[in-house]
Amino acid sequence: MEKELISIPDLDFEYKLWKNRVSFYIGEIKIFISRLSSLKVEYGLDVDGETELLKSLKKDAERLLNELKIQEEAIAYFSDDYPIKRSHTHYLAHKTLRKKKNNLSMEFLKMIKKIESGFEPFIKI
Repeated sequence: MEKELISIPDLDFEYKLWKNRVSFYIGEIKIFISRLSSLKVEYGLDVDGETELLKSLKKDAERLLNELKIQEEAIAYFSDDYPIKRSHTHYLAHKTLRKKKNNLSMEFLKMIKKIESGFEPFIKI
């Protein structure tokens, strides 16, 4: 059963998890970009397509991380309005950010799986 009123701790919990997860993705992407760059130099592999896709995904993750921080600041600024109903602008924004985070997570996992399977002899020891 869903709660009728949403409090700041309810939202804050998810934002903390999401920021942590998105930051993790950014770090992982950096590691994969670095490894692909090494493979290009060391083995002459054509990894430009994968590298560009990872860079694009990293930008998306950085953009989302920024949006999460901005929304957190907005919630703190308007803390007197809380608790809020599910129809409140902040909760609707929260649902949009949740959807973006879920989409980013799926894209990240799909991309990493593709890279790991395509370059498995070079990435795994």
